[in-house]
Amino acid sequence: MKEYILSDSNEPSFNLAAEEYLLKNSSSEFFLVYVNKSSIIIGRNQNPFEEINIQYVKDNDIPIYRRSTGGGTVYHDLGNVNFAFIKNGLDELSNYSYFINQMIGPLRKAGIPLEFKEKSHIYLNGKKVSGNAQTFYKNRMLHHGTLLHSSDLKKLNSSLGSSDLVESKSIKSDPVLTSNLEEYLELSSLIKTIIPSYRKFTEEEVKSINEIEEKYLTWKWTFGESPKFKVSCKTNEDELQIFIRNGLMESVLLNEEVVENLIKKPFVNKSFINLKGNIKIYDKIKTLL
Repeated sequence: MKEYILSDSNEPSFNLAAEEYLLKNSSSEFFLVYVNKSSIIIGRNQNPFEEINIQYVKDNDIPIYRRSTGGGTVYHDLGNVNFAFIKNGLDELSNYSYFINQMIGPLRKAGIPLEFKEKSHIYLNGKKVSGNAQTFYKNRMLHHGTLLHSSDLKKLNSSLGSSDLVESKSIKSDPVLTSNLEEYLELSSLIKTIIPSYRKFTEEEVKSINEIEEKYLTWKWTFGESPKFKVSCKTNEDELQIFIRNGLMESVLLNEEVVENLIKKPFVNKSFINLKGNIKIYDKIKTLL
């Protein structure tokens, strides 16, 4: 029998860890619903430097997290409802319609004319209101998705966006027009519609989830797990090329000369502090840091 859980936490790191905990530490099936505070959630195989307007999210104190599933980058806030199915067996792996139709059904009955759009989206009147992604562990799988209810679409659109300074083979997001569901029903009603009965996490579960949560709070997981990439930029005087693997700079060439004191350092702002005074090109790359 499936267990239904509504998370009390608005912390993205906790709820991502909760999904991992339920996937890997039980033989039961679950349906989990949670709402995160303002945050950016990137896909497992994505590069945040390519997907996110780094300067904007820094200026607006929007934290970045990496999830365990594939797919594109999404913006979460208190107006976005997230759902997750944890299921035994892999028969429905890549069968997005199996899970998405379970969400669309009760919401259509509530008067929202939603439609499933291949491969993994829910649309309302031609605009996207839900993205979905999956992963698996042994003989169990996780399918999760979003439901935009009253999300700040201006922040969503401003937070996401690629940089022309970065090159890589990471999985790229597919920008689309988005919309909210708030004109059809209140947020509490939306949650009640998709999960009418539920339990909370037990104290023992919370303790175990907190242990997993530590991973989702680390720079190594969020940025260090990015596929290798290259940063290239020019000014009238200088040309800089940086090759990054696992978040560390493997090679740094300034006007084709190796910058030795940056090799093996993380691609973060503090690594470039001593270069601010003598490399004008720093003003270009700091938008990524």
